[in-house]
Amino acid sequence: MQNDFDLSFQDYLWRGALVALSVVIGLQILRVFFVLVISNFVGLHGTTITALIAGGVMLSPLLIVPLIRLLNPIRALCATIAGLIFVRLAMQITLSPGFVGPLLAILGLGLTLIVWTLVLAWLRGEENGGCIFITGMICGFALDTALLTLFSTWDFIWQPGILPLALAILMGIGMLLALWQTSRTLSDQPHEVGWKAILLLPYVIIQVIFFQNLGFVISASGLQLSFAAGLILLINALALWIVGRVQDKHLPLIGTILGSIALILLALCALYAQGILFIPVLI
Repeated sequence: MQNDFDLSFQDYLWRGALVALSVVIGLQILRVFFVLVISNFVGLHGTTITALIAGGVMLSPLLIVPLIRLLNPIRALCATIAGLIFVRLAMQITLSPGFVGPLLAILGLGLTLIVWTLVLAWLRGEENGGCIFITGMICGFALDTALLTLFSTWDFIWQPGILPLALAILMGIGMLLALWQTSRTLSDQPHEVGWKAILLLPYVIIQVIFFQNLGFVISASGLQLSFAAGLILLINALALWIVGRVQDKHLPLIGTILGSIALILLALCALYAQGILFIPVLI
């Protein structure tokens, strides 16, 4: 295994690609989870059962400890990523509103959270690893927006046909390739993630519902599809620039708390802002 000071620019690119592709796949599964589990289960089984299921999925990263004991850290990472890719392909082929779809969505989202936590754990132990994770996540948001634009906001995970299946397979192959290249230069043991990882899923959910939601941006701003997508991609580019400027800065606890509160307040503002007033909120 190589140390972090031996990593090349290409190694960092593969790490970023692994994060970005896991984010794209995770966002697609998360949207299915919203529809087939959150929306449908509330009406069929009630709020309590739905909340218990959602809470159980959010706790899935706790399975990392026994998983690492059963295998080893690298094998655990490879196994969960392979499982995530398999579930994503299965959803593309067999997704339905029956019991198969919700089960795949629950399993897929749980695997997504485990993969994100494991990848973050390794990157936090490397120089600029946190910056690489955030950069990969933003690139994943941008790629997801581009794919939604290609299919006119209709997520291709719901669509039959050769092109959606080919894209799902291509993403899986790309993720396996990024995993193979990344695993060659990972340290033997991952770094401890810390409590801030708890904020990862709520942050992604807010982005999926509001600021990275192409349909919501079109509805709130009144922009056409191409302009709304361009605005989101421009904001993602701005976020990448900001990350590049502050990559060596450490965010204190109070900064994390204030940033989280600000994001929630902006999400609330997004619910009421319409037309041109929505654009400053989005930016």
